[in-house]
Amino acid sequence: MKILLEHVDSIKNSKYNFQFNKKITLKERYFFNYLMKEAIKRKRIIVPLEESFFTDFLKGEDIERFLTLLFEKKIIITNEEKKFSGFINLIPSFFKKDDTYIFFVSERVYDYLTTKENSVIKYQLDILLKIDNENIKNFYFYLLSEFANENEIIIEKKDLKNIIGIQNGYERFFDLETKFILPTLKLLKETSNLDILYTKIKGKDVKNSKIMKVKFVIPVETNLSEEGKKILDLVKPYIKNEETSISISQFLIRKNVEYVRKNAVYAIEHHFNNFDEFLLNSLKFDYAENRFNLLLDFYKKKYKIIDRTIETFSSMKKFEKRLKDMLMKNSETNVKETLLLYTTFKEAVVESYEEMMKNNQKYLYDHNKLLKEFQKLSKSKEFKYEDDSYIYIAEYNSQQDSKIVILKKELII
Repeated sequence: MKILLEHVDSIKNSKYNFQFNKKITLKERYFFNYLMKEAIKRKRIIVPLEESFFTDFLKGEDIERFLTLLFEKKIIITNEEKKFSGFINLIPSFFKKDDTYIFFVSERVYDYLTTKENSVIKYQLDILLKIDNENIKNFYFYLLSEFANENEIIIEKKDLKNIIGIQNGYERFFDLETKFILPTLKLLKETSNLDILYTKIKGKDVKNSKIMKVKFVIPVETNLSEEGKKILDLVKPYIKNEETSISISQFLIRKNVEYVRKNAVYAIEHHFNNFDEFLLNSLKFDYAENRFNLLLDFYKKKYKIIDRTIETFSSMKKFEKRLKDMLMKNSETNVKETLLLYTTFKEAVVESYEEMMKNNQKYLYDHNKLLKEFQKLSKSKEFKYEDDSYIYIAEYNSQQDSKIVILKKELII
């Protein structure tokens, strides 16, 4: 499970807190995690385990005693005022048949851990199952929060202790390293797929000098998935600035791959002039989701929507046909006449027409604003035209819904 950096604040500041009612042992934590992994792998909440599993796992410890103590452990849910709000049994029940123990994993916990949605509860449960040490959690959330904006963090040793939440002891860096830094980095790897490297910085450049700072770094090359590398290859022909590639890599680490992919494709299809700038803005402001809607919201405040289409089109040709059909249905006579003439001319001399469009040459209807918008549509996949009566806005997308909206200039009272 990958905890996305964009959700860190929501997880950290959740109004609900999850903790075990009793301290759990390392063996109990391992067993809870093992059962959950098996349930997810099997895609069912019933997990059978042979008695030999416990023989190897417990190494002589009594099975009945282990399970009795295990079933006393529940997850207590408290609200932001630390008041009891409920509890969860990770394993509601089990029974033994011959030499097999059959466990029933909590259906609610299973649903949370397997959902595709970025549920805060899902992440809280995953972290709780991995570790229950408040000091490590403090450091864990600090690093995640900082890495949401930075690729490199340098922390003074004295500040490190404050962040972790320890005041006394641990004067040797070795103790901080083994008890807090390494377990935290392991937890980050397990819950967020982040490989973080750290470097110890000494006060002086001599052999026995004390360690004064620690530098933590997310190495981009080891944190990019194969899908992420494919996205970099996709935009490479359009990028002029190497820093843009670095920024995309950082977005791939902080956001999910699908978010970056859809905005990269959107930038390729809709950019004009400066691709690098358009792509970075697209990633920053989620143009794929918001850019058309922001334009529409501007017009909706004043004018009434009389027709719209939101659907996926298999080709630009089909999209353009739908757009022209909607314009013919909702337009003044002069627009209809222009469309008829434009369509007739285009179909009659299609090869020459396409060549003129490609070379951006003046053609028969170059003076006409409506036809200029159709020329723009073929390049930037966007259309915006208005006259005294109507406003037409449209956006073609090859890999997500395309949109056509027609508004009538009747003031909304």
